[in-house]
Amino acid sequence: MKKITFLLVIFLISSSLSFGQDETISNNKYRSEFRIAVGINAIQNLGTRQPFTDIDEWSFGLPLSAGFEYNFARNWSVEQAITINKFSSGSNIDTAITSEDYTFLGTNTNIKFYPHWSKSDNFKLFANAGLGVFKIEELNTSANLGGGILYWFNDKIGLRGTALAKWAIDNKERVYDTNHFQYMLEVIFKL
Repeated sequence: MKKITFLLVIFLISSSLSFGQDETISNNKYRSEFRIAVGINAIQNLGTRQPFTDIDEWSFGLPLSAGFEYNFARNWSVEQAITINKFSSGSNIDTAITSEDYTFLGTNTNIKFYPHWSKSDNFKLFANAGLGVFKIEELNTSANLGGGILYWFNDKIGLRGTALAKWAIDNKERVYDTNHFQYMLEVIFKL
């Protein structure tokens, strides 16, 4: 599994470098751009397959998130993100009640697709997929799939909401480091 993860990371990096050149689309010059996002996150790790249930039990202890996104083609980008959160003693994680505090650390590498379906350049929907590494009690990897909404207030600042399903690669004999949902609300800046 480590070899597959390593090969996928190498593929994502090489793809972003090879597509990073300027391209011409419909006689409009497209330039690649960098974006930075900072915000908050919430984790739903309640052992259910329903992503929007029991919102009052989601983890929102130390909800920091940050990301660095490189838009390498008109509708495509790659993002490296990091999130931190906290499960307090007595939290429900996969139907188990914790007896101590746990800190969630996670990082994700995702490819994003922004379909061009609207005449408005301010409002964008996106889909993303990739790999992640996270730790609550033990280190684990995940396959990620999600999507979100991005709204640009002007040509430099926007607001982004993201929902991400994370399937743990090594799910056997894990108490806390298992499948979960993660949600982010971030301010995004074009550089």
